[in-house]
Amino acid sequence: MNNIVAIAAALLPPALLWLYIWKRDPVKEPKGQLVKAVLYGLCICIPVSLIEVGIQQSILGGEDPETWWESTIVAFFVAALPEESVKLGGIGTLILIVFCIKMHKFAKTKVLALIEKESNGIQDATTSHA
Repeated sequence: MNNIVAIAAALLPPALLWLYIWKRDPVKEPKGQLVKAVLYGLCICIPVSLIEVGIQQSILGGEDPETWWESTIVAFFVAALPEESVKLGGIGTLILIVFCIKMHKFAKTKVLALIEKESNGIQDATTSHA
């Protein structure tokens, strides 16, 4: 029962804040994009938690911070830095993959058609002057 209360206490405030902001937003994002954003956020939890455990083990030997300085180090190096790095790395990689796929489709259609048109124009120009 305590786990359910803890999970509800952790999830309810951000969900209510998100709902409040979403309801007041005059230009709402597509629901599919919001679902993807939430799912991408959930997907990074496991890799980030493994990285955080490893960093905390190496910095503090697995112990809890005892001073404000250790707490600051934990907040920055154990929590913030790995989370933001994985987010940016994951988002950057995803953007790069999507860009490459779109460029491939663009190259297959538009660029190849343009190259073919230009090469035909060059052939016409060379044969007309010969």
